[in-house]
Amino acid sequence: MNIYCLITKIIAGFLESLWRDIDMNRLRHDPCHDLNIIIISHRLTSRVFLMKWFKWTVEQFELLNNLGNCEFRVMQLGKGGEYSLAIHHSEEELVEWGLPPGMSVAPASLECWK
Repeated sequence: MNIYCLITKIIAGFLESLWRDIDMNRLRHDPCHDLNIIIISHRLTSRVFLMKWFKWTVEQFELLNNLGNCEFRVMQLGKGGEYSLAIHHSEEELVEWGLPPGMSVAPASLECWK
């Protein structure tokens, strides 16, 4: 099995566990406050995570540049109920990362993610 397939399987399992933990309130989150989650990862794994979360195709994934050392991405839930990279990052940054318009938002519910 190649490394991409292995990482994809690991990320898929991680995302399912993350959604389940959020839904079952295993994170002991007070719904009156925003939930913040920090994920620390490596370059390829970060790209695969974003691909799975935003439902990008393999072709779209291949357009992305790897994150540099100590570089980060911030996804935030927007008013429209979608997670977006565009809230904290400029259009120039998104283009520099290889993201064409429309690739920086994803639905916020588990049903949409599956």
